[in-house]
This record gives sequence, C-alpha cells and structure tokens, in this order.
Amino acid sequence: MKSGKIINLVKEEYRINRTRAAEIADAKLSAAMKNEDFAKITREISALNFEIAFAKAHNNDTSAKEKELRLAFEKRGALLKKMKMSEKDFEPVIRCPVCRDAGIVNGRFCQCFKTRYYEVLADYLDIGQMPRFGFDDADFSEIRNAAQRKKLESNYKIFKKYAEKYPDVKYKNAVIMGGTGVGKSYLTAAVANAMKKKGLGVIYISAIQLDRLMLLYHTSLANERDVYLADIIDCDFLVIDDLGSEQKIKNVTDEYLLKILDERETNNKPVFVTTNLNIDQLRSAYNERLFSRLTNINRTILSNIDGDDLRLN
Repeated sequence: MKSGKIINLVKEEYRINRTRAAEIADAKLSAAMKNEDFAKITREISALNFEIAFAKAHNNDTSAKEKELRLAFEKRGALLKKMKMSEKDFEPVIRCPVCRDAGIVNGRFCQCFKTRYYEVLADYLDIGQMPRFGFDDADFSEIRNAAQRKKLESNYKIFKKYAEKYPDVKYKNAVIMGGTGVGKSYLTAAVANAMKKKGLGVIYISAIQLDRLMLLYHTSLANERDVYLADIIDCDFLVIDDLGSEQKIKNVTDEYLLKILDERETNNKPVFVTTNLNIDQLRSAYNERLFSRLTNINRTILSNIDGDDLRLN
C-alpha cells in the first residue's frame, strides 16, 4: 500500500464506521432505558460495578457483590428477552474480529484494511472492481467444442493448483492467450480472487485502463504521480486484462509497462496477463525488451486457449 492519500481515506472510513456503530448501540440502549424496570436494574448494575471496583482497590472481599452482580445481569437478561432484545444490542457491531474495526493490529494494518484499501484505490483510479468469479463458479458443461472444453478445464486445474501452492510456485507469472470470449478473463479473475482470499493485495486492471494511468503518471507533477502507478508496481498480485487492446501512446505505453514489469520482477511479484494476441503478434506489438519480460520462460507460464466465443453460445 503506497498511497498516503488512499490510506487516509480508508482510515477516515473506518473512523466513521466505528462512530456510527457506537451511535447505533447507544441509541438502542437509550430506547431500552425508557422501560422503567430495565432502567432500574441497569442503574443497580452500574452501582454494583462501582462498589466492586472500589472494594478491589482497597483489597476487600468482593465475592458477595459479584454474586449480586451476576443475579442482576440474569434479571436484566430475562427482562431483555421479554423486550425482544439482548445485551449484544448495546455493543457496537464489529465487522472485523481481528482488529475490532481499528484497521490496525500490533502496529500493522489489518488484512481487512488492506482489502478495503485496494477497493478504494480501484474506485479512486476508476479502474473498476475485480470480477467476482472463483474456481468453484466455473461450469464447463455447456461448452460444445470438446477440445476447447478440455483445454479450458486443463487451464483451470493448472491455475487452481498455482493458487493453492502460492507462493511456493516455480513460475510466478502467466500470459494467457486466445481469441475473444474464450474465458481468459474469468480464469484470471478466479486466480485473483483466490489470491485475495489468501490475504494478498490484488489489482485487476484492463490494459486500456492501465494505459490511461500510465499517461496520467507521465503528464503529472513528480509529487502527484505516485498514486497512479505506485500500487500497480507494489501490489502483491497484478492482473493486466486484454493486453493489446490499448491504443499505444508514444513514450508511454512500452516504457512504463516495461518499468512495471521490471520492478515487479526485481521484487519477485507476479503478473498475470490476458491477451487476444498470439506470440508473434505480441512480438510485433511491443519492443523487444518488453516482449522478453512478458514471455520470460524462466518465470512465466505461457498458455493458449483456442476455441469459439463462449458468449455467443
């Protein structure tokens, strides 16, 4: 997580959510206090808690008072049941049991904060949210072309195993080639969502959207540009969808895409790419250094999914 601006936005969101949850709990308690019997027993509980604390501070025996307190809570519990309420109604609703909605655990950002960070970042950069598709959602039964069905099933097995074993995998990257509508994007979404479940920071972005961010980075002032590419470079898992569909920009597309791939390779961070282009077309579309990074056989699974457009079936 590289953008201080996005971190502050998420921190403020967490603060607002905690405040709102506390206000809702307080409102429920105020509503319950309108019941005279409930208000009376609640005041008794408060007085007993004070007496017990005072006695403990002076090393006095509190066993009798603690028994009285337990009976008072039982009495209040029975009363709440009649009111169709419970003690939990007076506690703020906690979304994350790990950090209790603080966003930080032991001085580090909680996983829930990290997940929310990348969601807010996607909205801020206007790159859209990652498709909600997992390996269990795949249904091959309606693919008429037997060879295509077998090829797609094979790819799902390969990449499901990748997701299960990650980070203990031989090849970190993947380039998945094939025609329009053969299922490349769904496949990478399944991998990306599996990575997200592992607690990784994931960015799923189309090549067109990435090209726009690279241009913004190129044309922005130095102190404003990091928000556009810093997390693209730094995130734990990056998917670039439909490479080759972007309108190439001179001194931008090849140069900054190479920068992204170089820095991610240096830090051993995966990049998954889908493209309608074949190997020869990729070589023609991008400069030699970029092509070499994309198709590095020492780091990259190269896969080709042939077949019909499944969206037309």
